[in-house]
Amino acid sequence: MKKLVIRNDNIIYKEVFIRCCPFDALEIKDGNVVANENCRLCGACARKAKNNECVLVDTDD
Repeated sequence: MKKLVIRNDNIIYKEVFIRCCPFDALEIKDGNVVANENCRLCGACARKAKNNECVLVDTDD
């Protein structure tokens, strides 16, 4: 199973970063970028991340 880990401390321009998702699955809540129900765990945001803002990891679940 895959999991998206968002590293908000690495995101400089959150409004710009959330636009990297082709499914509009990233949004800003309480000042942090979070993935919503549209997330398909495709990894597009992780591939576009230039400052290690998010990663897609495999879990044991």
